[in-house]
Amino acid sequence: MKAFSTRAFRQLFGLTPEQLRAQAHLDNLNLTEPIRMNQSTITPLAAPRTVQSGALLIFGLGQLYNTQGNAAFPSQWDRFGP
Repeated sequence: MKAFSTRAFRQLFGLTPEQLRAQAHLDNLNLTEPIRMNQSTITPLAAPRTVQSGALLIFGLGQLYNTQGNAAFPSQWDRFGP
């Protein structure tokens, strides 16, 4: 995950986060204003509610992954399907 975020940062700003920290200033960055949501397109939601319920049976497959990649995710879904 770190490699992806560093790559995206470098594509956007032209240097890595480490290089930016080392230079200790933002003078050469092309900063842009954040994207603003159009308030007229936001659907109002009801406030969340708490519901008391009986016992639930929840099941699934547990798997540990390292941060080097997610190539095993599809095979976990295949095991879950049957």
